[in-house]
Amino acid sequence: MKLAMYTSKLIVLLFWAQLLWINFCFGTKYKYSSIQPCEKCEENSKIFYEMENIKLCSRCALEYLSFNFATQDVKTIKFYMKDIIYHEINDKKHNTCKWKMVSNAVDTIFTKTTKILKDRKKKKKNFNLFLLANAILEKTFQKQKFLKRRVCAMCSLNRYSLMQTQCCHKQICIACYFSIKNEKCMICSKKVCKNANKLLKSLCSAVQKMMHLETDVIKSIPESFMNNILQKQQQQCCLPTQQQVEEIIKYSNQQIVIPWHYIMEPDTEYERNLKMPGIICGSLMSTLTTLSQIAICRFPQDDLQSVAIWVITNSFLAKNILNTQPFHSWSPHETKILPKTLHTKINAILIEFDRYLLNWMNFLYCYFLFGPQFYTQYELLLYVFLFAPPFLFIHKLLLQYLHEIAMEAILYEFY
Repeated sequence: MKLAMYTSKLIVLLFWAQLLWINFCFGTKYKYSSIQPCEKCEENSKIFYEMENIKLCSRCALEYLSFNFATQDVKTIKFYMKDIIYHEINDKKHNTCKWKMVSNAVDTIFTKTTKILKDRKKKKKNFNLFLLANAILEKTFQKQKFLKRRVCAMCSLNRYSLMQTQCCHKQICIACYFSIKNEKCMICSKKVCKNANKLLKSLCSAVQKMMHLETDVIKSIPESFMNNILQKQQQQCCLPTQQQVEEIIKYSNQQIVIPWHYIMEPDTEYERNLKMPGIICGSLMSTLTTLSQIAICRFPQDDLQSVAIWVITNSFLAKNILNTQPFHSWSPHETKILPKTLHTKINAILIEFDRYLLNWMNFLYCYFLFGPQFYTQYELLLYVFLFAPPFLFIHKLLLQYLHEIAMEAILYEFY
């Protein structure tokens, strides 16, 4: 009897120890009997998770884990995802799915994406966990209701860092705030600013979140300093400006560089890093290609003009073939997801590369097949048209490959 009593006490003790360990590692979960508003998005919910020292609803908690993926432990992320998906699947009155099924589904999808997860962790990048969560809901549990991200009320784009307007209390992104003119809200047409000090703090917090900086720093800034900044502002505009935001954020550290381009348009950051070949680069490559091909040809001194005409004409034909409609109109199915501007940029860079490849292909073919004196036969230039159809096939394969690389780079981005 005593052994059974001690055993039961030990089990209870271990159970409470496990609960304390979970609470220590994963934070606190709150479940209320009545509906309450989330402290971030103000949407009603019964289940909340404590993050950023505030209680977040399931969607805001998943957004927080996605944006701060690099700094979070994978076990912590998996635990929260299991709990969020479990409550998303189960009915309000009765459970339709067991925890073990959800746990196995999450573990499986994390195992399949281990390489991507480790790579993004290593590069200190965020990760769009909504893709994994919705894939589980759709494929494993055949649920049509997906977890949706918050969007800006003005531009309807997915954004993590949103700020609330003081007029109609809508969530808008930083870019839309700076696009406001005449101090009137584009949603309700009312005056945006009611309290300039509070609005400036809200704007600074949104910018700091995008920069992964501590937002609590704003609370330590003296009110007198913020009031002085607002007083310097021109009287014709009472909305806090970009310059004022910089002064607040750089209060304790003047060396901070604010990446405004990323903050305003984070979804174009990958596209911006792709460098298009300019006129100087293109001219230099064309000159080097022409001189290299002329140098390869073995010709008497009197035939320099004939060689130059053949090589330049070959380059001209290759360029015009690559500028035809088939090379520009075709695009992989990924363009439905890939931004159109990004696809256009990738295609333009590939066509510039293919132009020199087609040029060299025809040149080397004629040189080795017809001998060093091939330049005397101008009809050989027509071979470049025979290479065009198979070259279009190669172009499609290369474009598909580049699209897959681009998709892998931007698909899991979270901003």
